Amino acid sequence: MDDPARAQLATLAGATDAVSLGPVGVAAIVSDECRAYLALKDDLAALSRLEPELVRLTREAAPAAVIYAALLLRRLGRDVAPLLEPYRDDRRRCSMAPGGCMVVTSWMCEAVHHLLTGEHWSHPERLLEAELDQLAGANWFELPSRKLLERTQKGRRRDGRMASGHWVFTFTELFLDRPKLGRARPTLERWLAHEAPQLRLYAALLLRELDRSAGENALSAQALSGVTVHQLKWRWGGLWSRTAPVSLREVVSELAHWPERDRSSL
Repeated sequence: MDDPARAQLATLAGATDAVSLGPVGVAAIVSDECRAYLALKDDLAALSRLEPELVRLTREAAPAAVIYAALLLRRLGRDVAPLLEPYRDDRRRCSMAPGGCMVVTSWMCEAVHHLLTGEHWSHPERLLEAELDQLAGANWFELPSRKLLERTQKGRRRDGRMASGHWVFTFTELFLDRPKLGRARPTLERWLAHEAPQLRLYAALLLRELDRSAGENALSAQALSGVTVHQLKWRWGGLWSRTAPVSLREVVSELAHWPERDRSSL
């Protein structure tokens, strides 16, 4: 291709789900797309000539190419908000690397919001997805203490000393947030058939908080499964802990009245 600018545009057109605007990481890695973007952004004559093709990219290309094209069009003084309007709730992956060691994993709609406003914003559904991923990584079954429940209800910051598994904090936050539980319900119901017994228990408990009858039925089904789960047990007045296999029937029996608290106080 004889025209360097068109070659650079072709490179940007092939970008899929990662935007980098400068050297990335300690090694200062510059991707081909980043190199093409940096070459084009200050060549206003080339950008004017390529403007129709840049507009076409914002309508037809993959997320990263759309962002690159919008940034270049804005260099020409063009209002890109109308071009990006269709992506306001686009949930395709699009990571952003402004340069340096920071890479922000986001959805297309979040990248668009940042491009248009200069402000970082996280889509509530992506945040919920991340929380559920954390809970799905549970290695054993561990319940939050009453103290942790109360602290979380008050909006206090996490204190790593209050639980052994980091996912316990996530479970606690979900347990106390009914609107979020409602949005998570489809995932919780799928988890009832998950191979990990600890995840099935967490799902049933969260479902019970949202729908008492459905949650109780799910727990009863777990009790009849005849399998065991590794549960964290505290010893010597809480001085140390260990996990031990416990039958699901026994665990479900213990959960019948959990948590032991006046719900109106939380």
